[in-house]
Amino acid sequence: MLNCSDIRAGMREVLLTVPTLPPIIVWENTPAPPPETGTPWTREQLSFADSDVMVVLGGAQMMVEELGVYLVDLFFPEGYGAEAADELADAVRATFPPGLIVTGPEGQVTRVRRTVRGAGLPGDGWYQVPVSIYWRSIAAT
Repeated sequence: MLNCSDIRAGMREVLLTVPTLPPIIVWENTPAPPPETGTPWTREQLSFADSDVMVVLGGAQMMVEELGVYLVDLFFPEGYGAEAADELADAVRATFPPGLIVTGPEGQVTRVRRTVRGAGLPGDGWYQVPVSIYWRSIAAT
C-alpha cells in the first residue's frame, strides 16, 4: 500500500540538499514561530491530486497510482527585488529535475514528473515564490 509519510520524508530529504536553502523551514503541520523580519524562510506541504487503480499481469495484481504535488514556498523580505528568490527557486528546480527517483526511508519510490516555479507574490511584508514539484508513485494494493 502507498506510504504517504514515506513520500513526504523522501521529498524532504531531497529538499534539504538544496545548497542555498534558508535554515528556517516550516514543516507541514508543525508549529513555528513567526520568522524574524528580513530573514528568508521556506514552507513545505505534500498534496495529493489524483489516484487510480491499475490491473497488471493479466489481472493477477492490482496497483495504486498516486499523483500529487510537493509544494515548496520560498519567502523573502518584500521590497528588495526578486533576484535572491529567483536564484533559490532555480536551485530547487535543479534539485528536483524531471525523472528524479526519490526513495523514502521505508522504501516507497516516487518519481518527479516536473517542477514548476510560480509567479512571485508580494504581501504581508514578504515576497513569496511557490515551487510545485509534481510527482507520481505506484504501490501494490
